Amino acid sequence: SALIGKERIVINDMLEEIADELEIMSEEEGMRLHTDFHEEVVIDGNLSLIGSIFRNLTENAIAYSEGKNIFISLIKNNETECRIRFEDDGVGVEEKQLPRLFERFYRVDKSHSREIGGTGLGLAISKNALLAHRGFITVTSTEGEGSCFLVKIPLNYIAQ
Repeated sequence: SALIGKERIVINDMLEEIADELEIMSEEEGMRLHTDFHEEVVIDGNLSLIGSIFRNLTENAIAYSEGKNIFISLIKNNETECRIRFEDDGVGVEEKQLPRLFERFYRVDKSHSREIGGTGLGLAISKNALLAHRGFITVTSTEGEGSCFLVKIPLNYIAQ
């Protein structure tokens, strides 16, 4: 694939920006965004791709959460990679749907989601953007309890 532009990205600043944008959206819904970053996380990456990953995951958590809380936490940050968790206390996803979540245009049963539209492309885009950074995304979910997306991004990667 083509080389993608790289720059130094401070993940904390990016999440703060997204949190500010979404605060208006989420407060109307009576929702709270909690972030737990105990240190600065800096990666070399493509700003717009990384931005789209975090935006998609945060918007998804709001859209599919009947819950009231979204938690974005740094769970690992060392010299090679960072891992960030996006959790919500919403309706969750049936186990049989989990493998399909990252397919293009796949939508979880609409009765579970708020009426927000969307293309069903967000998670597919996020997955591909992460692959471009040699990272990956996994999801676990319990119906009725919420979902958890784990994003792993190498701090420094060579785009192929």
